[in-house]
Amino acid sequence: PVQGPLPSGLTINSATGTISSNGSVPAGTYTIVVKAADAVASATSTLTLVVNSAPTEGAGALPNATATYGSSFSYTIPGNAFNDDQGLTLSASGLPAGLSLSGNVISGTPTVIGGSFPVVITATDPYGLSKTRSFTIQVNSAPVYLTGSVANQSAKTAHSFSYTVPANAFTDANNDTLTYTAFWVQEVTSGSGSESGGTTTPQFNPLPSWLSFNAATRTFSGTPPAANTYTIELRATDPSGARASTQFLLNVGAQAVPVRGTLLSNGVFTYGTAASYTLPAGAFTDADGDALTYSATWEQTVYQGTNSEGVPIYAPVQGPLPSGLTINSATGTISSNGSVPAGTYT
Repeated sequence: PVQGPLPSGLTINSATGTISSNGSVPAGTYTIVVKAADAVASATSTLTLVVNSAPTEGAGALPNATATYGSSFSYTIPGNAFNDDQGLTLSASGLPAGLSLSGNVISGTPTVIGGSFPVVITATDPYGLSKTRSFTIQVNSAPVYLTGSVANQSAKTAHSFSYTVPANAFTDANNDTLTYTAFWVQEVTSGSGSESGGTTTPQFNPLPSWLSFNAATRTFSGTPPAANTYTIELRATDPSGARASTQFLLNVGAQAVPVRGTLLSNGVFTYGTAASYTLPAGAFTDADGDALTYSATWEQTVYQGTNSEGVPIYAPVQGPLPSGLTINSATGTISSNGSVPAGTYT
């Protein structure tokens, strides 16, 4: 060891032995030998003097963060967020309820529904000097689906369908504007080797081509071309990306076929006199309530030739109505202009 003058900036009071610093002494650890002498002799003692410097802000960024109420959250403070030669201890203030700091990681599950929280991180060295930095944690409340508010729906083939999702089906505690999207959920089986023949997973595909969804009005509409059952998923997403969803079934039934009801009675017209025959109420019905279009043919028994034994063969043949007869396609009323020759017509 070599002894020399005190470092620049350090002085000692020769009368009291007090060692003083003017603040310019570079940070570091110094071994100081103190000597006390009288007129006859002297004695020495050694002390270690640590000149400490406060932590400084490092290059590591502390970006603002978004957490979601009720969902796990984690945020890591980078190791270079502060500069210091000594070991630093981090502490945090202003954290949302449910979050805490351990080491350099903020984690937990926010229990506050929403809000903006300025967080202050303090880095303290072993000698009590510190540096602070801050950032903001925005706690978001995810949309919530109101159970039961979206019911299964029914439609009919070739019939117009429309369904508007209730405005209160999804709520958001932050009063965020929600964005709605809809998907057709189809089960897809992949792999093999099990009793079930593989693994079935849902695929979220665009809606069938006949079905449209107006996100602004939350309205589904379209005309189904055939019977089928569709699983529809509706999602509500807030600006932070948090979302809620629900699924409902859209059952498309087959179109009802017109059914003959009341038997038709025979009609009698007089040659030379205009007349009409009106279908009785209930002559034809349609379970869907569709408007029916009427048409009519004249069925005649026509000679078809003979069989192998020479027996004549006759068969019914349908064709246009006799000249003078017409049918109203909207009402089914059969009318004669009086020119139809006398006879019996089927």
